[in-house]
Amino acid sequence: MKSLKLLFLLGMLISLLAITNLSATPTQDVSFPEFDHDDKANSDLSRQSRETTSSLRGPNRFLAQTRAFMTCDKNPMVCRAQGSPGPDCCKKMCVNKTTDWFNCGMCGKKCKYTEICCGGQCVNQCTTRSIVEVATTSATNGVHVTITTLSATPTQDVSFPDHFDYEDKANSDLPRQTTSSLRGTSRFLAQTRAFMTCDKNPRVCRAQGSLGPDCCKKMCVNKTTDRFNCGKCGKKCKYTEICCGGQCVNPMYSKKHCGGCNNKCKKGSACLYGIF
Repeated sequence: MKSLKLLFLLGMLISLLAITNLSATPTQDVSFPEFDHDDKANSDLSRQSRETTSSLRGPNRFLAQTRAFMTCDKNPMVCRAQGSPGPDCCKKMCVNKTTDWFNCGMCGKKCKYTEICCGGQCVNQCTTRSIVEVATTSATNGVHVTITTLSATPTQDVSFPDHFDYEDKANSDLPRQTTSSLRGTSRFLAQTRAFMTCDKNPRVCRAQGSLGPDCCKKMCVNKTTDRFNCGKCGKKCKYTEICCGGQCVNPMYSKKHCGGCNNKCKKGSACLYGIF
């Protein structure tokens, strides 16, 4: 009899345990959020920007979080969707190789200080773009503008540096000598690379062969197109901007300077990523 009672008690305990386990199992469907298991320790994006939606329906619903479109390491095709800053993927960032100053034509190709990126090529807007467009635009508005075009080609053989970092002035090894005479077309350049300095005589910046008619921090620049001296000495444009007519503008979205200076959008059209 005692053994039967023990067996009965054991059976009751087993049945109770089974009922308890069954009650812990949910009877309804439970939805679980998607989670990115990759190591994102070095990412500067917020936690919300790392989540993606489970649906790709609609033109741009795959971008659920702000700035999520900036990363394209896993799927470069996201750069071609609506709302992306550019159709190309360079170093996990969506850019436009036709206008991007740091990725001009190909990823990692940086333009020089005096250049802008137009159609995937680094060009010097001071010499390649016609300044007559500015005069024509001003004339239609009833403003008379007199523009003197500077020739970038001197009549005598003078060597010019390919590139100069205008920000690092402390370690500059440029000679500061200037000639005592301005006779001739380009004789003010007596020393190689001496045209960069204008501390003793700012008028040398207006001579033929100069980088610009204005003198800023002992250097000849053009305030109408210089990104580091736009409109006035020391005024720097942002990374996404260029200097047009002495004003910092974004060529990606500017209706008056779409893709470059003085590229006006047609009536009723908008500038999107430098294309109109």
